[in-house]
Amino acid sequence: MEGIDLKHYHDEEFDHHLLIKTYVGHDKTDSKEELMTMPQQKLFEVLSSGTVKGETLIDLTIAPAFGHLMVAADFFKEIFILDSSDSSLKETEKWLNKEPGAVDWSHAAHISCKLKVVR
Repeated sequence: MEGIDLKHYHDEEFDHHLLIKTYVGHDKTDSKEELMTMPQQKLFEVLSSGTVKGETLIDLTIAPAFGHLMVAADFFKEIFILDSSDSSLKETEKWLNKEPGAVDWSHAAHISCKLKVVR
C-alpha cells in the first residue's frame, strides 16, 4: 500500500487571535480565569521549588499564548518560542511589537504578579 502525502497546516483559515480571545481572552469569565490561573500557578509552584533548573526554556506551544511565559521569565535567562505556523508567528510578532489589534495579555501579567507577591 502506497502512502499519500497529506498536509494541512491551517495557516490561512486558522485564526489564532480568535482562539486566544475565545479560551483565555481578557474578559473575565470563570472558565477563562481558571484556564489562565491554574497553569500559571502550577508552573510557578514547580519552578519556585527548584526542581527545574536551567538558563534556557524552549516553549513549544501550539498557539501564541504567553501566560505561562510570564511566570517562566523570572526563572530563565532565555526563552525561545517555537511557533507552529506562520499565522501564530504573526500574532506573536504583533504582541511583541505592541501593534494595534494584538491580543491583550495584561490579565496574564496580573496573575503572574499576584503569584510573585505570594512568594
